Amino acid sequence: MVETASLPRLLYLSDVPAESTMAGSALIYRLLETYPADKLFIIQSDLTSATPSKQISGVRYEKLHLAGLRLQNSRLATQYALLNFRIARWRYWRIRTLIRRFQPEAVMTVAHGSTWLTADSVARRMHIPLHLIIHDDVPLSTHIRKAHWPKVEREFGRVYQNAASRLCVSPSMAETYTRRYGLAAEVLYPSRAADTPAWESSPPREEGASLLYCYAGSINTSDYIPRLVALAAEAERDGDQLVIYSTIRPEEAQRIGLAQPNISIRGFIPFQDLLRRMRESADVLFVPMSFAPADRPNMEISFPSKIADYTVTGLPLLIWGPPWCSAIRWAKENPGVAEAVDSPDPAALREVICRLKSADHRRRLGDNAIRVGAEMFGHANVADRFFNALRRAGQSSSLQ
Repeated sequence: MVETASLPRLLYLSDVPAESTMAGSALIYRLLETYPADKLFIIQSDLTSATPSKQISGVRYEKLHLAGLRLQNSRLATQYALLNFRIARWRYWRIRTLIRRFQPEAVMTVAHGSTWLTADSVARRMHIPLHLIIHDDVPLSTHIRKAHWPKVEREFGRVYQNAASRLCVSPSMAETYTRRYGLAAEVLYPSRAADTPAWESSPPREEGASLLYCYAGSINTSDYIPRLVALAAEAERDGDQLVIYSTIRPEEAQRIGLAQPNISIRGFIPFQDLLRRMRESADVLFVPMSFAPADRPNMEISFPSKIADYTVTGLPLLIWGPPWCSAIRWAKENPGVAEAVDSPDPAALREVICRLKSADHRRRLGDNAIRVGAEMFGHANVADRFFNALRRAGQSSSLQ
């Protein structure tokens, strides 16, 4: 049980909604879902549509309205993003009455979009600690043209150095920002949901049976496609199948080469149902990472949140990505927790697929994944690390 009595009154102010939907929004929801509701106030910008049914029960939510929202989906999108960035600090004046009524003792934000600048303004004006969560490469997340990235980096550097805690999603990210800005960052891996199912061992599987590989998630970089196509081709050689849970339409699957006889594409389902379905029917869970040079900044410092959920199933993970990406690094730093392929050559994939034919080998990998995943991504453990960061900042400010 995580102790919460000593936690500060926390204002969450960000462009990333705290909602149990997907990607970064789900990560923030999970981080805050057990926070004392009477000590938490959430203000999220309307860059993303709110989903009230997915919000944290009992917590007050408000919107930070941004003018000209229709421009974000127009040919002026990059100019609109730059305008939002330039005026972000001044938005404090639009919400100051709401904030002062709540009387926050700390501010939390995510370095995504531009509202993290508003959060920094709140912290400075109210002389309270700022807690900075970093999940992605910051300049990329602003959607501003590359020519303006130096300004984004300078502003982020100032906010980073002003923050009472700097919480990064991977060791590579923490090392990069510590080196770049001269102040240490902590690693806060993605959290599982508080109600994630728990299994103590890998599911029983028969030796010699055909295998079912599974990938669940969006295809948010084009380099994932050749990874999925190559895996399906290698699996077909052995009579194995690949199931993809995603939003790919049939015509799109045909166009990108995923309309193969041994590939089944299914829509997204609630994550708890997905975990149970994968545990019941899948044999190997697939984690592709991009080898494309343009994707290197994000692949190197971000961390695929699906690993937090995959590891609870007791199924073996097959990670395919470059040697410098965060997922491959995680696998190598935790030997026996996954099969890792760090070459784009399908021949390297073939060698691993041959090892995964052994049911005993898959069981050992799955059992290790359960053990390591519970320690690194278990909800109580991640929440405890986050809450301790809040407490340390409160203690430091009270001594000043």
